[in-house]
Amino acid sequence: MRRDERGATSVEFALVVPLFFVLIGIAAYFAWQLFTEAQLERAAQRAARYAAIPTTEGGYAYQHCEVVDEVNRRLSADVDAANVEVRDADGVVTGTTCPSTDVAGTPRGYVRVRVTRELDNPFSTMLTFLMGRQKPITLTGSGEARVEDPT
Repeated sequence: MRRDERGATSVEFALVVPLFFVLIGIAAYFAWQLFTEAQLERAAQRAARYAAIPTTEGGYAYQHCEVVDEVNRRLSADVDAANVEVRDADGVVTGTTCPSTDVAGTPRGYVRVRVTRELDNPFSTMLTFLMGRQKPITLTGSGEARVEDPT
């Protein structure tokens, strides 16, 4: 007695395809996370270097808004000024709202820039929900540069 196997391929396909798309979605999520982390890290490093090197006039671009602008030039999606922390050996730079009326000062010793950003793509929203987290996943990039003497 021979069994009729018509439709078996369709059933197998219907069982495998959802699993395949879930795996592709998870891979896309982690790829996006790695890309965003690398982008934040690179932007923070470049912004720290930008603030630690003297300009052609001999001063420094060591002002919070200028560092935020430099960070946003390096990112595919802008971050708010509140998500960028700039500090040197003396502490955190003031004027965390842009535009700021603060005058650019001279950094002491080093410049550290820390950038935070929430991961925002459809896969992160879905995985955050599935993991039972209340808040979205926050990624951080940081960079440091030694201050160069203009003389």
